[in-house]
Amino acid sequence: MWGKAKDPICGVRVKKTTPYSYELNGKTFYFDSAACRQTFIDASESFLGKKRKVGLIQKLSEAGDGKRKTCH
Repeated sequence: MWGKAKDPICGVRVKKTTPYSYELNGKTFYFDSAACRQTFIDASESFLGKKRKVGLIQKLSEAGDGKRKTCH
């Protein structure tokens, strides 16, 4: 449980002891903020069966207005 993980939304490295985590299909995801956690929950279907090389925020930005969004 100790160690670090990468926030799948913004790509920030976080400690696995963060209070912001979410389990999906038996895998625990860790987040740097409540906003990132909620973004993940709202778009969790996009994470099923896929590996992400960049954060979801960047993907959403590219699909939207082109402006990079932040979670902090």
